[in-house]
Amino acid sequence: MTEDENELRSLMNTILGIAQDNLLRDGFLQPCGLIFTATGLSKIVEFHFKGIKQKRRAQADFKREVIRHGGIAVVIVMEAWFAFAPDLPTDLTISLEHYPKRREAIFIEAVCLNGPRLALIQPFRKYGSKIVLEEPIRPGPEFTWDSEWTGSIWAHIVEGQA
Repeated sequence: MTEDENELRSLMNTILGIAQDNLLRDGFLQPCGLIFTATGLSKIVEFHFKGIKQKRRAQADFKREVIRHGGIAVVIVMEAWFAFAPDLPTDLTISLEHYPKRREAIFIEAVCLNGPRLALIQPFRKYGSKIVLEEPIRPGPEFTWDSEWTGSIWAHIVEGQA
């Protein structure tokens, strides 16, 4: 697995194409995480959860799998809600789940141990059983986010030992 930003973006674009096809075919996207080692793709982990407790367990289990496989990069693929400023709720303690101006998207995040942290957002709209993809959003380096899936994934590594 490379830590080159251009190669990582290319990988994300390939994954986005697969995710788009799956979403349009199935009407939903099965969330998953891809674990990469120095030699390439090591494992794909499907995430299955209902409710916050199961989600937190899936997140912890995924982080353990990354460590067990010696992962140096991960890619997370899932559906997510998002909102643009100025449409963000004023009360940030309210989940977007209950926010009427929320949007749906395929969200792909790629994080490397010693490299870039990137996101790719594919907004879409559902009209009954029909799904319409909108123009993908490729955030620049100024875009930041807190990730429940990849945050502190390599926190066990002491600086200088990676």
